[in-house]
Amino acid sequence: MKEDMDDELEALRRKKMKEMLARHQKMQAEKEYKENSKIMMQQNIRNALAYLLAPNAYEYLGNIKEKNKRLYDTIISRLFPPEIMLKLDSLLYAINIGRVPRGVIPLIEIQHLEREILGIKSTISYKKRGEKERTDLSSLFKGDD
Repeated sequence: MKEDMDDELEALRRKKMKEMLARHQKMQAEKEYKENSKIMMQQNIRNALAYLLAPNAYEYLGNIKEKNKRLYDTIISRLFPPEIMLKLDSLLYAINIGRVPRGVIPLIEIQHLEREILGIKSTISYKKRGEKERTDLSSLFKGDD
């Protein structure tokens, strides 16, 4: 009688261990899948950028990535918003079959995004002959009352 209970208890333990092991393997597989998906997505974005950006813009963006990763990530999120990310495979397919022109995003666009994100406003200034300091053009229109 006691042996039967011990056998049943041992069978339950083995069953529980199998379930835990299966759950752990499933979680591990899901984790690996997510990591691989993320790596593939990043690779797809790099491929799309290499094709869509003008060569000097791609180099400039690479310099930003080295200097300021957060700024780079923000620029990428602006270039590839969620609605584009959902259709990234279609974009890459269109690139591969030659339906998208190469280098359609110029350097000025990347610089504009960078300045917009950093909050740098454009200004026009002038310097009169003989003066040492530059004057902002907006002060000319505001008037010095």
